[in-house]
Amino acid sequence: MRCATCGQKLEAEAPSDGLAFCTSACEAYPAAKGRLRLLDVFWGAWTVWTRPGLIGLSLLPLFLTAVLLILALVFSFQLFYAWFNAWLEQVASSGEALPLLQILVASFSTFSVLVLILVLFLPVAALITMPFMDPLVAKVEARQLGETRDAAPFHLPTLLREMLRLLGLKLLLLLPLLLFWIPVLGPLLVLFSLALLLSLDFLDLLWMRKGYTFADKLRFLRQNALGWLLFTLPLMLMLWVPLLQLLILPAASAGAVRWFLVAKK
Repeated sequence: MRCATCGQKLEAEAPSDGLAFCTSACEAYPAAKGRLRLLDVFWGAWTVWTRPGLIGLSLLPLFLTAVLLILALVFSFQLFYAWFNAWLEQVASSGEALPLLQILVASFSTFSVLVLILVLFLPVAALITMPFMDPLVAKVEARQLGETRDAAPFHLPTLLREMLRLLGLKLLLLLPLLLFWIPVLGPLLVLFSLALLLSLDFLDLLWMRKGYTFADKLRFLRQNALGWLLFTLPLMLMLWVPLLQLLILPAASAGAVRWFLVAKK
C-alpha cells in the first residue's frame, strides 16, 4: 500500500475509505477537483523560474542545449556549404545550370537542414534535460510537502528489470504509429499514443524515487491515464516549438509533481 498523496510505500493496512497517508502534510494536501491540468505547467514555470534553488537546475540544461544547437547549426552549414560550393564550381565549369536553379537548390537545401535540426531538437533537448529533472523533482516535492523525501534504495538488477519492462510498454504504445495512414482515426491514435509516452517520461521521474514496481506503474496508469493525457496532450504541442521547449520541460516536470500529488491515487 502507498501514500495516496506522495506515493511512498506504507507498512500499515489500508483504512476503510481506501486512502492512507504517510504524514499529516500528505493528508492535508488538497485533491484535484475540476481543475484544468495544463495550469500545473504554468504553476511549474512560476515555481522553477522564481525559486533560487531551482533556477540553476533549469538554466544549466538550457545553456548546454543552446550550445549544442549552435554547434550543430555551425557544423551542418559548414558541411552543406562546402558541398554546395564544390557543386557550384562544377556547374560553372560545365555551364549546364541556370542561376535560378542554383538559387532554388540552395534555398531548398538550407530549409531541409534547418527542418532536420529542429525535428531532432526535441529528443536531444529532452535527453540533456532529463538528468537534471530528478533533483528538481525532489526539491519541488519537498517544497510542496514541507520535508525532504529520500529516494528508494538503489538496486541495479531491480532497476534494470523495471527499465526493460517500461521500455517494452513504450514499444507497445508505439504500435499505433503503424495506423497513421488510416484517415481521421490513425492520426488521433498516434497523437494519444505519443501523449501517453510523454506522460510516461514525466511519471518515471517520480516512480523511480518512490520505488514503484512495474505492477504499481500499470495500476497507476489505469487509474489516472485520462488525467495525464489531459496534462500531456496540449503540453506535447507546446514542446514542438523550438527553444520554447527548453523553458517548458523544467516547468512541466515541476507541474507533473503537483499533479501527481493531487491525483489521490
